[in-house]
Amino acid sequence: MDETPNIDEFQRHLQSLLEKTSEIVDLDEQQTRRLQIESSIQEALRFKHKWIELKKAGTNPLKIQETVRLIVSAEAMKGTIEGLSSSKCLHCSASLQGDIEFCAVCGKFQK
Repeated sequence: MDETPNIDEFQRHLQSLLEKTSEIVDLDEQQTRRLQIESSIQEALRFKHKWIELKKAGTNPLKIQETVRLIVSAEAMKGTIEGLSSSKCLHCSASLQGDIEFCAVCGKFQK
């Protein structure tokens, strides 16, 4: 029979791994591994509680949420870049090059 483990079994697995960290000789490595496993246990607990809350509320916990993406057109981005690269020196009005913070002509900082 092919049985899939559940979240409680996963937590028990992580807890057994946590106990085994005492066998790690290098103390820094032991501490790092212990923190990794403790973080994993906390995430498993959060997931379990969130799942239960969503189920009680009548919401499907596996519902995929649509993400919001802000996309700027290439033309708008090109205009922004051109606006930045065509700025003028605050002191001598010479054209500034790229994102350099000082004027190549008079040498004064722009901020």
